[in-house]
Amino acid sequence: MKNRCLAALLAVVLLAMTVCPAMAEMTAMTASLDLDQTVPGSPSIQENWITVSGKEALTNEYVLSFGTAQTKMLKYASAERAWSVSDKDATASDFPWTYYEDDTISMRTEYLTVQPAYKPKAVPASVTYVKVANPTQVRTAMSYDNYKTKKYVSAETMATNVNAIVAVNGDYFKYHYKVGYVVRQGVEYRNELNGKRDLLLIDDKGNFSWVEAATKDALASYLATSGITVINSFTLGPVLVENGEARLIKKTVVADSGEFQWCYPQQRVAVLQTGELEYAIVETYGKTDSSQGLTLQEFADLIAYLFPDCILAYNLDGGGSTNVVVNGSRVHTTPGHREISDILYFASAQGAE
Repeated sequence: MKNRCLAALLAVVLLAMTVCPAMAEMTAMTASLDLDQTVPGSPSIQENWITVSGKEALTNEYVLSFGTAQTKMLKYASAERAWSVSDKDATASDFPWTYYEDDTISMRTEYLTVQPAYKPKAVPASVTYVKVANPTQVRTAMSYDNYKTKKYVSAETMATNVNAIVAVNGDYFKYHYKVGYVVRQGVEYRNELNGKRDLLLIDDKGNFSWVEAATKDALASYLATSGITVINSFTLGPVLVENGEARLIKKTVVADSGEFQWCYPQQRVAVLQTGELEYAIVETYGKTDSSQGLTLQEFADLIAYLFPDCILAYNLDGGGSTNVVVNGSRVHTTPGHREISDILYFASAQGAE
């Protein structure tokens, strides 16, 4: 009995090492996934998924191991605002917390609530941490594997089709065919930059970089000087956080153009690079009538607080397009939920040659 207890304790400690934000080093791996967008990731190992109820996660060894049991207080950057961030709130405990790991990827999704000052309703949120062993595990997929069709599908369908461990909606690039720089899985489909949006670039090393208010000339100059090879790109934004510092959203091109209801409470979602081959997805609840949610500035400051070492955080298509999918299921509820055109996802390379 004593040996079994020690073994169980060791298993919990090892799990915490592999899925906490400062994740342990993974098994060295040279195998990679094919860049072809029609090639899915490796199927997950079903017995490696661990799902516990929110209430259990908030009271058992998982939370203690991850150091998230305490209530955190955040003072907003402006003296006029303050909010609290709590992972003990009853809202957070209503959701199952999920963990997964194999030799090539580890992840966890957890829940918290945000209470902005001067707003009557708290905002539920989810944070998903991901670490991969190879940059080819950072991938994209599009509806019907076809750039030209305007038919959309659910994020769950796309994620399931490509064996995604974790997936998030992209930039809805099929909505405007004459806007943006579109590269998916190394294939360039479009270069119609107009200087009105920040451009996210994901290179062959899995690193995030960006071009502010991107134009064709600005992109060409950046690619020439940086020498990076672009594997995937997104034209939405804006960039919310860079090197741990939240940007002043009212000074961005999004504010200039008045897009994405940046100054109104809405549902928000962003993808982050937090380290070498380490990423996160942050999603906050909101309503399309702006009765609940965060402004883009509040969202940026929240991310900067939660991830003080964040390399880059990029705003994705929020509102009814918000989709975070783990193990084939959405991890949240979205008012006005709709089908979408594309996802960014993280795949297992278990068994890849």
